[in-house]
Amino acid sequence: MTTTDISGAYDFSADAQCLVRARAIGYIGLCAGGTQNWEEGAKNASNGVATFSLPQESENGFAMLYGRVLDKQTGKAVPNAWVYGTDTFGNQFFEVTDTRGQFAMDGLGNGTVNIVMSGVQYAETQGSVTIPGASGNTEINARRNDATLPADKPAAPSKLALAQNFPNPFGAGSPSASASTSIAYSLPAAGAVTIRVFNLIGRQVATLVDAVREAGNHSVAWNASAVPAGVYIYRIEANGSVLTRRMALLK
Repeated sequence: MTTTDISGAYDFSADAQCLVRARAIGYIGLCAGGTQNWEEGAKNASNGVATFSLPQESENGFAMLYGRVLDKQTGKAVPNAWVYGTDTFGNQFFEVTDTRGQFAMDGLGNGTVNIVMSGVQYAETQGSVTIPGASGNTEINARRNDATLPADKPAAPSKLALAQNFPNPFGAGSPSASASTSIAYSLPAAGAVTIRVFNLIGRQVATLVDAVREAGNHSVAWNASAVPAGVYIYRIEANGSVLTRRMALLK
């Protein structure tokens, strides 16, 4: 075993061909050949050279998945599609695509994420994507049902779900440069719903929803132009359950 110098270079001696693996704090370890599987790693002789480009680990072991849903036939974006994800640890996530067919899932564990997409007039689509680092990307091509009735709609979820706001971060200082963000949520049954926004000291800064809503898929927008930059907590209360998430406003 050896360590790199300030330029990232290293050297060591070996009696025969060997498998070289590099790792560092904050980075994902790789074997020579750019693989995490040692059985697939390239073997190097004692006078060989192995160069590594280590991907950064996601912060606190969590990752972000960015994706979009497109109509397989037309290539156009599919808005309001329901996207469910299950990461390698069994955690479940739910998001709804925006008007551009895009979605983002935050807080996933590194590894394989199984995805199921369901939308009005579209057949259920399943797939998977591997996220070895801090983020990953996926594209879902949705196929229209052969016969779809206008009244058809995806089955209601079995429990309350609160999606990560999109875009996030948002605000003038973010890549989107938008002062507004959208929050999607789903209800397994009709009932009273409240969605409130709080700052980090627990002070309420906005009430986004305070009404009775039907079971199904909903979304609400928040324009944060009147509040300062920072991290905010948004909370949904419905049917005796409470869910919270964080969002970042940049100015």
